[in-house]
Amino acid sequence: MKFAVDKMLGRLAKWLRILGYDTLFNPYVPSATVIKQAVEEKRIFITRDSNAAANPKVSEIFLVHSERYREQLREVVDHFQLDVSSKLFTRCTICNVEIVSVEKESIKTKLPEKSAMNFDRFYQCPNCNRIYWEGTHTENTRKRLKEILSP
Repeated sequence: MKFAVDKMLGRLAKWLRILGYDTLFNPYVPSATVIKQAVEEKRIFITRDSNAAANPKVSEIFLVHSERYREQLREVVDHFQLDVSSKLFTRCTICNVEIVSVEKESIKTKLPEKSAMNFDRFYQCPNCNRIYWEGTHTENTRKRLKEILSP
């Protein structure tokens, strides 16, 4: 399942990427351009704009109601019955590309000293070169996700 998210929903887009979903998002691109790309790439267009949601060119549109990203995420996860665990932390939250495992030695000079000392498994975005590892931030993200998705 692939999504295109309009510029009003940046935090939602980031969380969908954290969950591992291919999520097109660019806050500097007009909604009309995002809609066009969603149609071309067969993506579900997610918006809070009821005018954009009425666009007849898009076959799949989801209109979120909440103004808060936590409720927005819950709306999307519930509506599409998204798998929230199997692809967790597999995409770059910045550019949406799938991250790949990298050898610690190849990136060691780019890591914070404590992270280089305390962790052995690292991942990198092949597009923007951002580096990821399973530190306390991933544990905190899992906890926050559980809170968000709890009934």
